[in-house]
Amino acid sequence: MDSALYKELYGEQEKLQKRAYLDHKTLVRDYEFAFRGPEGSRVLEHIMSLCRINSSTFTGNSRTFYNEGVQDVGKAIKRMVMEADPEIYFQVERRVWEEEKQEVKQ
Repeated sequence: MDSALYKELYGEQEKLQKRAYLDHKTLVRDYEFAFRGPEGSRVLEHIMSLCRINSSTFTGNSRTFYNEGVQDVGKAIKRMVMEADPEIYFQVERRVWEEEKQEVKQ
């Protein structure tokens, strides 16, 4: 391969990688902004509940495949929130755990 062409292609690849990195960092900050407050925390709790992050997806039939896909979306959101600020996710988990503990007592 011509060295000039190689340098050009390699330079373009570096630019794309840098842009993807910057886009990811921006998205992580956006997740932190979106979920940091009480409203975002409630929305995150709802998403995690819908996606069944902490429960089995197995149904014994083909519905399992759908459930796995939904759970994968929830896991992707959880990873982004954890990267932004793990404490945001842990607060939601603690609140859910406390609510479940109260329901058991009643």
